[in-house]
Amino acid sequence: MAQKIQHGNRVLPPLPPKPPSSETELQPTGIYIFAGPSAPPLPSDIDSLSSFGDKGEYDDTGSITQMDPQTQQWSSSEKEKNNMEMQKAYSSSQTPQGKDSRRMHMFILYGMIVVCFAMLAAFIFLFLVKYSAISEELKELHMNNSEMTMIVLKDLDDIRAKQEIMQKSVRNDFIELQSITGFICKHFSITYSSCPSKWKAKANTCYYFSTGTKTWSEALSFCIGQSAHLVSVESDEEQGFLRNTISLKGTYWLGTTDIVQDGKWRWSEGDVLVTTSFWDIGEPKKGYNKDCGIMYPNGSWAAAACSLPHHWICKKRLIC
Repeated sequence: MAQKIQHGNRVLPPLPPKPPSSETELQPTGIYIFAGPSAPPLPSDIDSLSSFGDKGEYDDTGSITQMDPQTQQWSSSEKEKNNMEMQKAYSSSQTPQGKDSRRMHMFILYGMIVVCFAMLAAFIFLFLVKYSAISEELKELHMNNSEMTMIVLKDLDDIRAKQEIMQKSVRNDFIELQSITGFICKHFSITYSSCPSKWKAKANTCYYFSTGTKTWSEALSFCIGQSAHLVSVESDEEQGFLRNTISLKGTYWLGTTDIVQDGKWRWSEGDVLVTTSFWDIGEPKKGYNKDCGIMYPNGSWAAAACSLPHHWICKKRLIC
C-alpha cells in the first residue's frame, strides 16, 4: 500500500509501487499542483522536484497533491467553457459595431439609389423640356414653310397667268400677220418662198430641229422670234415625218400644254385643243408642273415639267 510522505506542512502524494526490477524508477501519474498559502517554490524546491523522478525521493518543503483524471477532465471542460464564454463575450461586444457598419453600408446604398433616381428624373425632365422646345420650333418652322410655299405658289400662278396673257397676245398678233400675208400673196400671185437655212421643208411647211436644249418657255420664245411656233402635229403623216427625223437624237419639246386648264391639252399655235395625239402608255401623267408635252426618240409623247431642258422643234408655215 502506498505511503504518504509528510514534509513540513506539505503532504506529498503517495509513491507508486516499484516495478520488479533491479533499478527502482519513479513514474508519476496525473498532474501535481501546490496547495496551501505557502510561497512559490524556491529554485532548490524546483530542482528537487525535477530530480524526483530520477532519485525517487522528495526534498521539497511544500505539499503537493495529485489530481485524478476526473478532476483533470473537469478542468479541461472548464477551460473550454471559459474559452467559449470569452468568444461569445467578444462576439457580443463586436455585434453592435457590425450592425452599425451594416446600417452605414445600407444607408450609403440607399442614398446612392436615391441620387441615381434623382439624376434620372432630372435627365428625363431636361429631355422633355428640350423636346418640347424643339417641337415648338419645328411647328413654327413648318408654319413658316407652309406660308412661304403658299406665297411662292401664288406668285407662280400669277406669273403663269401673265405668261399666258402674253403668249395669247403674241399668238393673236402672229395669226393676224399670217392672214394679212396670205391675203397679199393671193391678190398679187406671189409664189411660195423657200425655207430658211438649216430648216427642213415638208409640203408648204418648214421645220427647225434644234441642236441645243432650252426650257419650254425659252424654246417657244425662240420659235416666235423666227416667225414660227413650237411644232403642232395635225396628222399621222406629219407624226411619221417628225419621228423619222428625230430618231435616236434626243427628246424634243412639242407645242402642246395644259397650263391654262389642267388636263386640257392645247396647241400653243392657235390655242386649239389637241385632237390628234400619240401619247405613250399611261401618259399624260399628272404631276407637279408636268404641264408641257415632249416627244421621245421613238416618236411617243409624254408630259414633262416645263422647266426641264430639252431639244425643240419649230414649225413655220409658208404663206407665199
